[in-house]
Amino acid sequence: MSAIFDMINMALYTCLIRNVIFTGGFGATESVRMAAKPKYLFHTSGFIVYFSVLVALICRTLDLIPPVRNSSVAVHAIVYTLVLVSLYITTCVAIKTFFNTDEKLIKRIGVAALNTLVMSVPFINRLSSSSVPDSLGLGIGAGLAYIIAVSLINVGLRYISRSRTIPEVFKGVPAVLIYVALLSMAFTGISGKPLSL
Repeated sequence: MSAIFDMINMALYTCLIRNVIFTGGFGATESVRMAAKPKYLFHTSGFIVYFSVLVALICRTLDLIPPVRNSSVAVHAIVYTLVLVSLYITTCVAIKTFFNTDEKLIKRIGVAALNTLVMSVPFINRLSSSSVPDSLGLGIGAGLAYIIAVSLINVGLRYISRSRTIPEVFKGVPAVLIYVALLSMAFTGISGKPLSL
């Protein structure tokens, strides 16, 4: 029961208080792009959860091996990247083999798998010495954080596009960047993490 509570606690912490997109900047570019066209939001978010959870668990298991655990950050980056690429290739082959799917789905899987948000999860696990339930919660929370971020950015994009009070020079990308920066500062304030300049 404690493991389930730890998993849920970490998922809620990751998506609501320490939203890894707004407080860490991981996957922010893709979040803005997805917010402009949220048609595939839940597909992409589902694959982000899938890859985040599996990469977190596999990398957490690999970190239990002493030579991997004691290696440098560069070696960890290589190992984590190899795990992610292997998982991506295996997933694409399995989906193409067992399901008659189109190339658009494969592209969405690639966008989700190669998102910096997914790659950040094993590093966050390693830095926080997360347990297996925490790793699961972090992976699920990362996907939920992505949904929250895209939804909030989408609301802002709609407001920005309809607003007549925004000066012409700030319409479009500048207004979106300012909006995302304000959201990031709000989430950083909630998390209690100090701003470092």
